Amino acid sequence: MNQNKKILLVEDELEFAEMVRNRLELEGFDVTISMDTYSKSVDAASSTREVLRGDHDLIILDLMMPAGGGFQLLQTMRNYVTKKNTPVIILTGKIVDQEIIEKANKYKVSAIFTKPYEPEKFIKKIRETLDI
Repeated sequence: MNQNKKILLVEDELEFAEMVRNRLELEGFDVTISMDTYSKSVDAASSTREVLRGDHDLIILDLMMPAGGGFQLLQTMRNYVTKKNTPVIILTGKIVDQEIIEKANKYKVSAIFTKPYEPEKFIKKIRETLDI
């Protein structure tokens, strides 16, 4: 069952993040959008704090964010023993080139999806990544 699986969505476009969250919640996942509660915005710095203190089964990560990008967050995350093996799926609007693929491999990213994405394939990959 998906209900116990916690997903942190790190996405700075709130409308898109809410759309993704709603879709994943329909599938039974517990989804939190990373957001600075004071400013109601998302940036790599505030998201890094949430990633490091949270207990998530999966991180869905955008690459383009204010105050540092997704790979900066990922590098910091992978340096923490408790987060070293937390699965990450990238969901980005960037064109995926060889550099992105190499960095994703370096940081053990489970998959890369580009926006717009295909929800069925995305959800299938989430289930595969979480072994459900």
